[in-house]
Order: sequence, then structure tokens, then C-alpha cells
Amino acid sequence: MSFTASYAPPPAPAAVRFTGVRKSFPDGDHVVDVLRGIDVSIAQGSFTAIMGASGSGKSTFLNCAAGLDTPSGGSVLVGGQDLTALRGDALTAFRRDHLGFVFQSYNLLPHLTVAENILLPTLLGAPPIPAAWQREVLALVGLSDKAQRLPGELSGGQAQRVAIARALATKPAVVFADEPTGALDPHTAAHVLDVLRRTAAQVGQTLVLVTHDASVAASADRVLFLSGGVIASDLHRPDAAHINQRLSHLSEVR
Repeated sequence: MSFTASYAPPPAPAAVRFTGVRKSFPDGDHVVDVLRGIDVSIAQGSFTAIMGASGSGKSTFLNCAAGLDTPSGGSVLVGGQDLTALRGDALTAFRRDHLGFVFQSYNLLPHLTVAENILLPTLLGAPPIPAAWQREVLALVGLSDKAQRLPGELSGGQAQRVAIARALATKPAVVFADEPTGALDPHTAAHVLDVLRRTAAQVGQTLVLVTHDASVAASADRVLFLSGGVIASDLHRPDAAHINQRLSHLSEVR
């Protein structure tokens, strides 16, 4: 008699892990519970989109994951490090050395060139960025010929690609992006998303992105839907139609 053993590959290690994460904010005499106990694990090297209606907790989720907000309860682990155990300079140094963040508003310094904006993390204490990697990052985002331009000389899509290059420059383990295509026209948004997704994959980074756009989320490996401060749904590799259906259903049950 022979037995055939089935083999299931081990799950990918978690890049980000939430355990019982709660976040509340004071509102006059009241307290608003924005996150209400979230448990979720995001695999290393994956692309996860976060969706939900306005006020569902998307940006708060992202800020807690990136160490920009401190949870009111629970723990946030990034690469095995509990961010809730870090304070002050230690948290700042961890974010600087291990995390990247792309904002919708770009957050470029107008008096610095493209190249200088990309090197900005080194002015905040990050290790020097080798010149060869600087050139490669500029090439990855398609801005090799714009290194000496000022932000005011760039289009919105180009400025967002500078922000992506800055987030990639220190080779962080996780890149967080908050509505990075929200202020762009559809064609430019599609191009910027492709740059972000392709470059993160090429460098081997985990990408966590908040979006309201189903076509953007459809590029992700996984979509988490927030509603009322909890994860109400979780889809793997859905298309835009299924994402819109799920969003519609969640809006009906609110």
C-alpha cells in the first residue's frame, strides 16, 4: 500500500500584521471609533488595495500601518517589529529605514530639484543612496531626463512619479500609498499606477494602497473592504466589476 502525501507550500511571511487594532479620536465631548478591532495579515511582496466609503477608516488604517498614527489598542507588526512598542526617535528611524509613503498631494519641496527631492530621506538621517541606484530609480519611473527640473516644471503625473521614486530610493520593505492617482486624469493615473506596481514588484517590495477607484484596485492581488471601522470583505484578484458589486452591496447594508 502506498500513500501520496499532499504538499501545501507554507504561507508567505507577513509584511504587515494587525491584531485587534482599534483607533479612536476625540470629537468634542464624544469619542469616535474609527477602527474597531481589525485582525489582518498582508503577505510579503504582495499588492493589497484598501477600499471603502468615506469615513470607513481607510486612511486611518494606512496611517496606523505606516506608523503615522498610534492605535488606541491592539498591535501593528511590520516585518516582525511591533510599531506600537516604538516611540519618538526609534519610531521615526524605523519608518525612515523600512517604510515608504506616497501621498496624493506629492509633498515635494518646491525649491529642490527632482534629484534632490528623491535624496530627501538622506537629509533626515537615512543612509546615503548610491549614485547608481539614484539613476536606476529615476529610470524606473521614467524621469531620467528630468533630474534637474524643479517640481513646478513638472506635470501632475511626473510629480507623482517623483514621489514614487523618493519612496523607493531607500529600498523600504513596504510602500504605502494614499490615493496616489486620485488627483490625476484617467490616462495619467493608469500610467502612474503601472509605474508604482511595476517598480515595487521589480524591487521586491510590499505595496499597500488606498483607493476609491475599482479599476485601480483590480490591479491588486487582494482587495480589503472597510466598513464601519472593520474589514467587511476580502477579495483575491477580483476584476473591476466584482469590486463595484461588493462596494455597492456594502453601501446598501450600511
